Parts: sequence; C-alpha cells; structure tokens
Amino acid sequence: MYDYSRNRWQWFLLQPLSSLRREVWVQTIATLAVSVGCVVAYRSGWRIATPIAYHEVGGILVALTLGFRANAAYARFWEARTLWGGIVNASRNLHRILTEHANAELGERAGRWVVVFAHATRRWLRDESVEAEANRLLPAGVAAECTSAHHPPLHAARQLSGMIAEATPPLSPFMAQLAERQLCSLVDFLGGAERIRRTPTPLGYVVVVRQIVLAFVITLPLGIIAKAGPLTPIVVLLVSLPVFAIESLAAELDDPFGHDPNHLPLSRITATIEQNLAGVAGKPDPTLS
Repeated sequence: MYDYSRNRWQWFLLQPLSSLRREVWVQTIATLAVSVGCVVAYRSGWRIATPIAYHEVGGILVALTLGFRANAAYARFWEARTLWGGIVNASRNLHRILTEHANAELGERAGRWVVVFAHATRRWLRDESVEAEANRLLPAGVAAECTSAHHPPLHAARQLSGMIAEATPPLSPFMAQLAERQLCSLVDFLGGAERIRRTPTPLGYVVVVRQIVLAFVITLPLGIIAKAGPLTPIVVLLVSLPVFAIESLAAELDDPFGHDPNHLPLSRITATIEQNLAGVAGKPDPTLS
C-alpha cells in the first residue's frame, strides 16, 4: 500500500498518473486510437455521427454501474481491513492474558505462536509459505511441522489452544475461558478473510459492468464528433482514463490481500503484531524496524 500525506495536494495532482496499472493505459490508448479513426472517417465524409442524447443516457448507466462496482469492491477491502484489525487486537489480548495471568515462560512461548499465527495467516491468504517466519521464531523441528501443516494458521491456533489448557492452572478457569475466546476470535477473523479471498465478485456482474463501460467509451466519439471535431480524441481521453481507472481499481480491491499498491499492508500489520509482542516473543526481526 502507498504511504502518502493526506494534506499534500500537489502530490495528489501528479501521483495518479504514475499509480495507474498498465492495463488502464493500454485500454485508454486503444480507445484513443479508435477516436482518431472516427475523426479521420468523419472528415472524409462518412456520416457516423450520432445524437449526443444517446450517450447522455448511457453516461448515467455507466455512472450507476461503476458506482455499484466501486462500492462493492471497497466494501470487501474495508471488511478485510476490519478483520485484520480484529486479528491485531485479539493477538494483543491473548498474549496479555497468558503473560499476566499464567507465567512469563508460557507467555513467551505463546507470544511466538501468536506472531506465527499472524504471519501464517498473511502467507496463507497470499498462497505463500510461512517457512521463513517459522524458522526464525520457532525451534527447527517445530518450525518444520508448522510449515508442512496442511493449514499453518490453524496449526498455530491448535498449539495456542494446547497452551491455554496447559496453563490451567495457574490460569484460572475464568481467565482460561477469556483466553480461549480470544483464540476463537482469531480463528473467526481468519475465516472471514478466507471468505473474502475465496469468494470473488460474481463473474456475471463483472462482465456486465465491463461490457457497459467498453461499449460506452468505444462509441463515445460517435456522439461528440459533430461538436468536438478534431478535439474528439482529447475529450475521449479525459473521459476514458478515469472510467477505466475506477474499474481497474475495483478489480484490484476485489482481492485486497495481495502485493499491489492499493492492497492491504499486511506485512506492516504483521510487523506491528510482532513488535507489540517482542518483549516476550524474543527479539523482533531487525528488518521490521
């Protein structure tokens, strides 16, 4: 995810041009080429102009469909961020309960597994291996077992559940119940993130939106060429670029767990968890500082 200052207007004026995905530029250039061809054909005597009213109505349809598409994508993004916020809070609470109400040695071991759970969840959502983090935080044999597990985040959760049972006593039944509740919350947040990751926006919805956008932009020169004349390509450029950019951004936010600039900063979030728990989980990774 990009780091930016919300108050630097000059940065916003320039940054969008460099942050657009390559496919947006390809689509815009293709549309621009079509508009240039329409201008050449119109000036050669071809009667290709259509009433602008058609595109005024079409513009309303495009605005509505793009609005729904962008809102749906951002809802997925924000839900994912809310789930990861829950992982951060539940991790802190679970670690605090086991450290303060059990013993420091158990808290240190549990802290490592909580951090491993966070890293494993991040890697799992990105279809990556948690081997590097497991080897750094866990003993060799234990790390290999975690890495080779069918579901590493759930493996970490099972280890934490065993530690809660092991700590009762000195952990009181009431505090053990609270700790288990925090662990259940971690698994619930994991399941919510998996639901977003494994359930993309329905294909039919995406296809309809893209077809409407493409039809509008490709035929736009026909509606404005009579009045815009040689300026038609410029008008088409100014309309098509933001339209394609919004649709591309919505597609990017459909799966907010990746590595693209507008995805969630999962590495930073898991680094925060590790740094918060560093006092009992051992020294933090220096690359996270």
